[in-house]
Amino acid sequence: MTYGELRPPLRRSSALSTASSVQLATGNRREFAPLPIDPVLAGAIKAFVATGYHGASMRSIAQFANMSVPGVYHHYPSKQDLLVKILDITMTDLHWRLQRARDDGNDPVERVALVVEALALFHTRRSDLSFIAVDGSWRRGAMRQPRSRDLAAKAHSCRIASKTRFG
Repeated sequence: MTYGELRPPLRRSSALSTASSVQLATGNRREFAPLPIDPVLAGAIKAFVATGYHGASMRSIAQFANMSVPGVYHHYPSKQDLLVKILDITMTDLHWRLQRARDDGNDPVERVALVVEALALFHTRRSDLSFIAVDGSWRRGAMRQPRSRDLAAKAHSCRIASKTRFG
């Protein structure tokens, strides 16, 4: 899977923030343009898909990213920071697509059908990101950090909002 143009990795200070720093195109919900994934994140995605979150090491991420281990640590202080950024990108991309699908429906049945379609498209077109988000093996240790809990709460509130708007 390609992730589009590779941008320089984030500096350490901006890797984690309390609000989502991800800016994605929000055009047609059925079109999947390349995401702004830097080489370190692309390497982390490949490593997490290949071996799972707990099976991946910073060394394997560096190998997938064709970088040195210190180079990876220069941009991301930990494996968890990489996971949080990946989940942030995933949830931001999925969230606007679900909102757009829901808003396109004229009645509750059509809204549900469009949301299901949006989920199916997302899981097929962004299969690596979807796998990481739904795999759940990372949840054991990662959820101890406040930013990870914020992402999980955001995902949960999206599900609740979708359910209440469907009538």
